[in-house]
Amino acid sequence: MTDIATVPSIPEVGELSEFEIFVGLPAKLLERVRDNAPLLEAAPEEIICTEGQFGRELYLILSGYVRVSRNTETEPFLVGSLNRGDFFGAMNPQSNQVSAVSVTATTDCVLLEISHTLLQAILKSSPHAQKLVERTYNDLALRSELRHVDLFEGFSSKELDHLISKAEVVAYAKDEVIVREGDDGDAIFIVRSGFVKIVKERPEPQEDLVIAYMREGQYFGEMALLRGEKRSAWVISLNDSEVIRITKDDFDLLLDSHPVMRKQIEEVIKKRDERFEELLDDDDMADQIKFVVNEGLMQQNTALVIDMDKCIHCDNCSDACAAIHDGHSLLVRHGPQLDTVEASTLFPTSCHHCEDPLCLTGCNFNSMERSPAGEISIVEETCTGCNLCAKLCPYDTIVMVPRQSETQVGWLGRLFGSKPEPVFVPTSPTGKKYKRLAMQCDLCTGRQHMNCVYNCPTGAIFQVKPNEYFSGAESN
Repeated sequence: MTDIATVPSIPEVGELSEFEIFVGLPAKLLERVRDNAPLLEAAPEEIICTEGQFGRELYLILSGYVRVSRNTETEPFLVGSLNRGDFFGAMNPQSNQVSAVSVTATTDCVLLEISHTLLQAILKSSPHAQKLVERTYNDLALRSELRHVDLFEGFSSKELDHLISKAEVVAYAKDEVIVREGDDGDAIFIVRSGFVKIVKERPEPQEDLVIAYMREGQYFGEMALLRGEKRSAWVISLNDSEVIRITKDDFDLLLDSHPVMRKQIEEVIKKRDERFEELLDDDDMADQIKFVVNEGLMQQNTALVIDMDKCIHCDNCSDACAAIHDGHSLLVRHGPQLDTVEASTLFPTSCHHCEDPLCLTGCNFNSMERSPAGEISIVEETCTGCNLCAKLCPYDTIVMVPRQSETQVGWLGRLFGSKPEPVFVPTSPTGKKYKRLAMQCDLCTGRQHMNCVYNCPTGAIFQVKPNEYFSGAESN
């Protein structure tokens, strides 16, 4: 897209107030939008948002048309089209997950790009905008997700539209109970975003059995509805999650009109029953699933792993990390460890580059960025060293270090008259220098290889994608 912010065609404050998302906003906030939201133009067939990429901006269409689509195994399907006054992008300001859809310009378009910070200010100031964004987001979520779920593969557009009108998106906070074992079944749920875990109660003194975790597109709650039984397990959110809820009455109507759907669900239930029996007999498999779920590993985009049977504790990996990070090693060889009959595996403390990172959400200075591929990075030029990101990180992977200018010349160098080279140090509006800097593992982005992995003499340390490495922990 082309930035045309310098062209004198940005709407005046009075014109902005005519757009529904800005209705009722204070004049000062409208002026802030007018002065800080860039104006962009997109040509026909230009991709504005890409499915699977991360972004925190919201785009308001000032002119033109765009189409919203989602990929399938064969070809993209059309979710809908938008025009002047509509908006798209990061419409769930509490989430930092990937875009579920792609948005492409159908005609020449002019867009207003609203940053995450500016959107937060708008939503805080206007209950109307908050409800509008939530309603629009939920509608788009339903249209994009339900058409992408295998369960509804044979549904016509008319049937899906009817289902969309009946279903609802429900949000759950981390560790919130979605389904209780023993309750009556009143709905089936489809995971829209985030992760949930399935837990089966066992009589004391045994610990409850973690059966699996579920991610986007997977469903639960069907067993109680199909069999007319009580809920057979607990379902608990592992992070801020959203599920699509379809009531029992609507679900029964679906089964009556789609016999193939009933057969498909019965096959899934059979596999889940077999899995449960397998876990009861295989302690190693049960321990692995419990480890992955309880440590939150499936929420990581990437992870470092150390095979402790190969590790010789030579410190090469830590030294190699420090060598390229101003003497600060961001790799600490402690963390959750999984011991099985076959291997002993350590997950060292390094940035998880989470799918829904709390550090990014909590940064008040726009000092953290996310690449389209999902890597989190800290912007040194704007980081104030406030330590909030480190406090928010649930895995203790962010460290606060003195800025380079404070450590560049040691006491011996000063004794012999050495002087530090000029180093940029950001300052506050009052002129106070920020002396600390947040640092975390950047996966050696931009380098030919990961320094820690490259310098391991035994090949003990390597990089994995946890959802692939622990594929058995995910539910059918």
